[in-house]
Amino acid sequence: MADTKFKNSKFSFPDGWKRASNGGVVGKDKYRPDISVKDNDGNYILVMESTSAGDRKVGVGELLQADKFFRDEKVRGILIFSLCGQSATSPRKETQKDYIEPYFNYLAQCDSECGVKSVYFIQEQDFKAINWFVLNEEFKSKCLEINA
Repeated sequence: MADTKFKNSKFSFPDGWKRASNGGVVGKDKYRPDISVKDNDGNYILVMESTSAGDRKVGVGELLQADKFFRDEKVRGILIFSLCGQSATSPRKETQKDYIEPYFNYLAQCDSECGVKSVYFIQEQDFKAINWFVLNEEFKSKCLEINA
């Protein structure tokens, strides 16, 4: 799915959470996640990225940007990778988790209460099949997850 279609999907977030941006700039370093979400206290709590490339460097870059953003915001954040299977090197959640986990674990050792504390990997067709519900039990059952 193209970024524009992903960004315009009708996501359902936990109670009180609201979409804050659709690819717009957030944070002091001009971070541009596909989607950012604020919790009911107005804190950025979640960023989502749609990716069609199975490239390790893309995922590691997204992780690093999200981690720095959440540290700057002084929150424990969540990163969701929605994996689109329409390219020649379509990403798969098992492969992406294996790529990202060592870097996630490295960042987790940096002794900070803030940053990315959970990463979810979901195939985009699974996300669409559950009507774009975010972080409910059905969502989690379709994901692979890494936690600090």
